[in-house]
Amino acid sequence: MEEDVEKLKSLLRKSLLSLGDVEAIAQSYPQRVIAHYENASDRIAVSTSRVTDGFKPFETAVSHPRYYRGKWMIVEAYDTQESAELGHYRWLAKMTGDDLPEVIPDAVNCVAAQCCVEAKGKLEYRLDENGEATP
Repeated sequence: MEEDVEKLKSLLRKSLLSLGDVEAIAQSYPQRVIAHYENASDRIAVSTSRVTDGFKPFETAVSHPRYYRGKWMIVEAYDTQESAELGHYRWLAKMTGDDLPEVIPDAVNCVAAQCCVEAKGKLEYRLDENGEATP
């Protein structure tokens, strides 16, 4: 038990250190983006970029009004830019298609997400008819 608490404390410290870079990360997005899709009328967005705080260097995030109240969700992480590009278009097809997935698992590509998993169990986002889903 004590070992688990120390492990969680260590993860939280790492997470807080990476949160200090949030503004710099946001400002560098135009240089890091691989592919981006946004449809304002449907409130659907799919963004794939290089990341500086992930276990893997690329990830895709999606925002859809029928999942997690339209907030961003990190859905897949990649080792290469080529796989990130392919993944982007795969997620774009999923999010704009007629057959939305019932559940979207979080990619858990950073220390903060790993802390959440260790504290609460797996992270996943469920399809909600009213757009009020929570993880």
